[in-house]
Amino acid sequence: LNPQFRIMVTAATSAVITLAQMDPRLPGRSSNLAPRLIGLTVLAAPKGEFPARIWEVSRGVIVGQARAQEGRDVSLLLKLVPNKLYYLVPHTALAGQSAGFSLRIYSSGSVELQ
Repeated sequence: LNPQFRIMVTAATSAVITLAQMDPRLPGRSSNLAPRLIGLTVLAAPKGEFPARIWEVSRGVIVGQARAQEGRDVSLLLKLVPNKLYYLVPHTALAGQSAGFSLRIYSSGSVELQ
């Protein structure tokens, strides 16, 4: 089950969202953790409907996607608007795989993590 992080903004803002894998070469990290193909999907809840999790993806709900690829990180540049709730869903290319990661948001305005 992939984690989902919910964010919202009170004013329109641009944001760069970056998903980065943990580097197994750093001290204290597991050296047997092979890099994974990682990706990031951003979904938006319809106005007025803010579920705790999104279980099904319907047309028009995906507002950004960095397909799973090799590399230490993937990033998306998005325009976020108020009155929507955004779900950040990190994932690997293969079902059942897990990986340590960090998720960062760089924005021109305030972003609230729920």
